[in-house]
Formats: sequence, C-alpha cells, structure tokens
Amino acid sequence: MSKFFMALGLLVVLWVAVPAQSGISGEGLMAYLPRSLDGVAVKTCGLEVGGQGDCSPETLGAAALDSARLGFTMLTLSGLTGSDDTRWDQVVYGVTDRLCSEGGASMGVMHLTAPGIFKENLKELDEMIAAGKLPLEVNNIAGVDFYVGYLRNRDCIMAFGYPNDGLVMLAFAGQEEREKVKQVVKSMLEEGAKGTN
Repeated sequence: MSKFFMALGLLVVLWVAVPAQSGISGEGLMAYLPRSLDGVAVKTCGLEVGGQGDCSPETLGAAALDSARLGFTMLTLSGLTGSDDTRWDQVVYGVTDRLCSEGGASMGVMHLTAPGIFKENLKELDEMIAAGKLPLEVNNIAGVDFYVGYLRNRDCIMAFGYPNDGLVMLAFAGQEEREKVKQVVKSMLEEGAKGTN
C-alpha cells in the first residue's frame, strides 16, 4: 500500500480525536472563505495546531463532519504527519447547509509553517495519476493549478491546490459536481485576492 494512503488512514484517527475548544483562530485565512455560495450562507470556523478552535456542530451545523474530511485530507496531501505536526499552524473551514455527500459544498485553507513541504508528496501523487492509480486531473483555475477528482471515497468530488508555498486550499462538492467544485475554488481565490489588496 502506498505511503500516501497509509498516511490518509492514520490521519483520519488523529484529526477526529482533536477536541474543539473555545476561541476562534485563523482570522487572516478567513478572507479566503466566501460568505455564501449560490445563495446559501457559508458557516465558518477556525482551528490551530494542537486543537484550539471553534469547529463544532454548534458553529458548522449539519455539515460539521465535512471539517474533519477537509482537515485530514489537507494534512495528508501536504505530507504532514498529524494534527499536532507543527509544520502547520492554522486552518479555516467553510461549509454550506449540507454535507458534500448530500449535495452541499465545503472548503478549507491551511497555513503551512514549513513552506513547500508538500512538493515531495506531489511527486508521488503525480506518479500515481500518470500510472492511472488515481482519478485526478490538473485544471488551471484563475491562474493556479488545482487537482480535481477523487482520492479514496467517491461520494464527493474534490479540488485542491497551492496558491503559494505556504497555503493549502481544498474544496469538496457533490459526487459528480465537477464544475461546482471548480467554482468554489474560484470563489475562494477571488475572496482571497480581495482580502490581500
């Protein structure tokens, strides 16, 4: 089994074991999250390395489980070993009114304290894609290359990329909603550009 997928399985356990605590984090990263998608409000939360944050069903509602999916996927894609790996420090999540598996959309942005750490992992990922082992393709969205497709589960489609060496961006949408997940990412990039200007 690939190191990549072994890490993914391990991180599922590590991420969901982190308890939510009071206090918001990732305020600067919040600029990347749109306030709404297709007229549906986006609920947001933030988390810091070690577990301090405000991510819970109380803040995210019915789609709260998508935050765990977002978190461990970003950790794995970036080559991080777990939620207590200090090579990241903040992450923010946004979810709509439904889980991505039920037709909703979710998104996250993680800040890395070890810029470019993901590059080695991307080499393995590119090799697996070239060998036909992963149903992912690269799409250029608003000037940034994003991988669009699936990792293990196919109940949601995903798009992830790295707008710069210190940021991981990921979005999920319904199973076959390829154009929707691209639109979510485009909205995030547009919001981020507003927030940094």
